[in-house]
Amino acid sequence: MVRKEGMDNLIIYEIKAKAFQTMTGMLAPGKDSREVNPTIEERRIAYEEWQHKNWNIIKAILNATEEILG
Repeated sequence: MVRKEGMDNLIIYEIKAKAFQTMTGMLAPGKDSREVNPTIEERRIAYEEWQHKNWNIIKAILNATEEILG
């Protein structure tokens, strides 16, 4: 995980969760959803696969965000 001193784990999670939602239409695990489908387990698996597949992009976005926000 990328850990920048200006961004705590919650901010990092929120950035990744929003990117995940934008790209997949699903809420990240840990986000409240009233929908039954996909299940929490299906979202967890999709989120893990999404992170693995897109890690270089995620890392670049987090680093860029940190640099811009300073």
